[in-house]
Amino acid sequence: YNIVKENEEAIKSFLDRKLKSNTRIILTGAGTSDYVGDTIYLHLAKKLNLRVEAIATTDLVSNPAEFIEEDTPTILVSYARSGNSPESVGDYDIFGENVKDISQLVITCNKDGELAKKAAKSDNNLCLLMPELSNDKSFAMTSSFSCMLLASLL
Repeated sequence: YNIVKENEEAIKSFLDRKLKSNTRIILTGAGTSDYVGDTIYLHLAKKLNLRVEAIATTDLVSNPAEFIEEDTPTILVSYARSGNSPESVGDYDIFGENVKDISQLVITCNKDGELAKKAAKSDNNLCLLMPELSNDKSFAMTSSFSCMLLASLL
């Protein structure tokens, strides 16, 4: 909650600039991070009255032509515990190179991850860093899942 509250102005500014009536939002992640999008995409679509899709990073990177809409304004929301998985970084790059009006929102638990570093390089993107302790090192990613899900709902 505190991270979202502390970044409230940046989040509001980002969304005010990026959300249009024809904006497409893709929620993506790998493994447990993918479940964040699966869990909330219908709620967000209803709340925002926009097209919101949850698509796994593995699906996006293995067949990008199936999902890329070059002329549709798109926000790619990448959920990532480490921010270093090749498919997550690949999706970030592929969408950045192939969608004319692309904005990227990275929600990650690792400030040193590749996605966090890439998002920090552009004013067109936003990175929300979850608490450092949510960067789970175990098999079960309960902290990272909970933090990324809560940040999306707030």
